[in-house]
Amino acid sequence: MKAFVLYLDEIESTHQPANHAVQSAREHGLDAERFKGYVPSRADDYIQAESLKPYFPGPKLYKIKWNKGGVRGCMISHLEMWKKCAALNETVVILEHDSVVVSDTWKTDFDELLHLDKHRFIDPDPDLGKTPAVEKLEHHRKGQQQLQGTYGYVIKPKTAQRLIQGAYEDGLTAADMFVKDMYCTIQVVIPRAVKVANQESLTSDRGFYI
Repeated sequence: MKAFVLYLDEIESTHQPANHAVQSAREHGLDAERFKGYVPSRADDYIQAESLKPYFPGPKLYKIKWNKGGVRGCMISHLEMWKKCAALNETVVILEHDSVVVSDTWKTDFDELLHLDKHRFIDPDPDLGKTPAVEKLEHHRKGQQQLQGTYGYVIKPKTAQRLIQGAYEDGLTAADMFVKDMYCTIQVVIPRAVKVANQESLTSDRGFYI
């Protein structure tokens, strides 16, 4: 299975972690390569060229996050990877530069979208040693099931198509807040297949305003 590791070509500090993410993915059976993401200035040009709009359903958090350039860049980067998945018509793994693949539980069967880390920032994994299994994701905001971080997930092409359609019809917000159960069934695998390394987030303001 192909895996795409999101990095920022203009931000040198993302290069080495992305290379490490690619290496860890290959060690666990993935055909991994780097994927050039969007810094805020390029993301804003993309948003304007594609006539995209922000999505603010009500809570101030949506608007606060969208005002951060790194958040816009991350969202457009994931949108481009969904387009890549749809064009290939293949299920793919999507990783961010600060991800490390730690097991091959990404192979576990799932329905539409599979998050690869149930216990975010908890190490060691509480489910380590258990038989691989898929569970319903139990992370909600305002009654909607949403991703808790976009640093590692598996997505099917039909799911990617629905997310792309939603982006153009409903508007954009932070990537993890955008991916929700109105578009697809979200599941999570145990034990984790991916964990987050101690690196700068793609959505951080520091250094990513270019």
